This record gives sequence, C-alpha cells and structure tokens, in this order.
Amino acid sequence: MVQFSPANTSDKFTTIEDKGLYFRTSPPDKLQGRVLGDLVVADGNDTVGIMAMQDSYGTGLADQVSETVTAGGGQVVERIDYDPKAADFSADITKLKAKNPKGIVLIGFEETAKVVQELVKQGLSADKHKWYMVDGNTSNTNYVKMPKGTLKGVKGTIPGAAATGEFEAKLKAVNPKLEDLSYAPESYDAANLIALAAEAAKSDAGTDIAAKLAEVSKGGEKCNDFKSCVELIKAGKDIDYDGVSGPVEFNEAGDPAVATIGIYEYGDDNKYPTKALEYRTGNIAG
Repeated sequence: MVQFSPANTSDKFTTIEDKGLYFRTSPPDKLQGRVLGDLVVADGNDTVGIMAMQDSYGTGLADQVSETVTAGGGQVVERIDYDPKAADFSADITKLKAKNPKGIVLIGFEETAKVVQELVKQGLSADKHKWYMVDGNTSNTNYVKMPKGTLKGVKGTIPGAAATGEFEAKLKAVNPKLEDLSYAPESYDAANLIALAAEAAKSDAGTDIAAKLAEVSKGGEKCNDFKSCVELIKAGKDIDYDGVSGPVEFNEAGDPAVATIGIYEYGDDNKYPTKALEYRTGNIAG
C-alpha cells in the first residue's frame, strides 16, 4: 500500500525501508535546516543558542541548523535537546541565558509556548535577542494568548509555497474558519498525484500506483490540475504534474527533488501573515 504524506519532514524518512512505497510532497528537513541556518547567520547572529525537542524531527533539524551556522562563520554556544513533555523549562533557559546568544532557535511543537514564557521571564525576550522558529511551532495558536508584541520580529520557516489566492478561496469556501493553510497545497498535490498515478497505471493497486508516481511527476507534458492531466494520460501522453505547491519531481527516495521554504515574520498580534517575507528554493541533495 502506498504511504503518502504532505507534511512529514524528518530526514529519516529518506532512508526508511519502504520497498519503494513511501512518498511525500513536503521536503525533508535538510533543506529547511540549511535555509534557517543561513537566515540566522545573515541576520548578524555570530553566537547562537538552540532549544530543540528530543526526537527525530527536533534533533535532525537542530543538527542541520548547527552545521549551517558553523559553516557560515557563526558559533553555536549552547544547544539543549529537551523532553517536550517536561513540566518546566526554567533550568534549560537558565543554562541558555548563561551563554547569552544573540540568536535563539526554537525547534518544537506546542510545548514551545512554555519555552517562550520562560525566555521572557528570564530576560531573553525577542526584543533583546533574535528568535527563530520552524514549521512545528510557527502555527501554534497558544501564542495569541501572550501579551501583544511578544513575538514581534520573530522569524520562522515553513516548507512549501503559500497557497494562491484562488486556492485559498476554494479552501475557505469549504471551511470559512480555516486559518492555518500550512501544507494545504502539498496535501492537494498529494491527492492529485496518487489519482494520476492510478490513471497512468490503469490500476488502484498500491505497487502499481507507486511505480507510476515518479513518472507522472516529471519528464512529460506540463499540466497542473487533475482534469487537464488526466485528459493527457487518456490520450496516451506522458505528463509532468506541477501543482499548487510548485514544481513536483520525485527522486529515487520518494522525496521532492526541489522544494521551496517560506520565511515568515511575526507582527504585533503574535501572528505571521499568510504570505511569506521571502521564499528560498533549493535542491534537496545539496
């Protein structure tokens, strides 16, 4: 059976024993880590502290950020891999404070709200140090409960291109309350690619679909929606699907060969805009 994720980013999925049945439209964290590390250094942070949740996602991203910061001439003066289920982060923040880093990278999920509260409590607020977040914690709605301006100027990275206005309107027509559109384009493209691979294979068997997924993602005639693509397939033509999330081209591991990372910046309302400050596109391999 095909396993297809629009949001898995751990680097470990690249080498997992999947018998060629695992695919994803979201890029592995190797690229996000490089983009975030470059951003931290470009912003003038020659000393950096990292708070990362201790799992494959957190440590993998932290490793790549550390490597990129060091290669860029910066120094990681403190790195703390913490238990995300911890009730208190005061000791960790005290340890971080002792090194007084210019930049602070926060890699986690909902527990980041507690980390942020402790940073502020111990005088490491975002108006005194530059904070950076990742896709796991940028969309955490707990931040809106914090005092206005707590996250002002904080930057975060989220893999993928932002949803177009037309696509966003279609989503909100289904659910008007929808606010976080992270990975929505990747989800839409994943569903289309599976359907198109089934059409190309003339089969809904998992192994048959998997055998055609790379083929429909590259090398043929360009198309960008199910209707136009399936018409080409039925006419006996090879297709190259480019979707809402941008160009999609699978490598041998089932990862997108090229991907886009958006850089977002929080405002006074502790929220980031739906459109990125900038986008950086890179090759996953290097």
